[in-house]
Amino acid sequence: FPQLAEASTGNDVGVDLVLFEFDPDRKLVSWAGAGMGFVHFSVESNCFERIQVARFGLSGNAKSRQHIGCGKKSWVKGDRYFLYTDGLTDQVGRIGHGPARAFGNGRLMESLRQSVNNAAEEVNHSLGMALQQWQGVEKRRDDLSFLLVVL
Repeated sequence: FPQLAEASTGNDVGVDLVLFEFDPDRKLVSWAGAGMGFVHFSVESNCFERIQVARFGLSGNAKSRQHIGCGKKSWVKGDRYFLYTDGLTDQVGRIGHGPARAFGNGRLMESLRQSVNNAAEEVNHSLGMALQQWQGVEKRRDDLSFLLVVL
């Protein structure tokens, strides 16, 4: 990993980042990142696994390099990787007049489970609709990005 300047910018807000390498010959996926996770769906086990790469993002503070996580695993045709920013899980909404709560990982996982056999465009649409319904009249709190990779 490149050497970062040791001087701190005073900015403790990090950027979330995950890098993937898919090796089709060895059927291996490798990742490294900080601040965000992703979801893996295994066709063989018919299970979802939420993988938290590292809790904190990278920032101008050189100590943020300590929070880079990495891993690798084999994959088979049909496995799915769902990448998303915290703008998805942190989006506030509410049920009726109840307290404001985040969309959260539970709602994300349920939405992915319901659309496990759908094409990427359909997953995108159904998750977007679920988030929009949850958000209701609440303001968008953060940027929102998500990507589904189907192998």
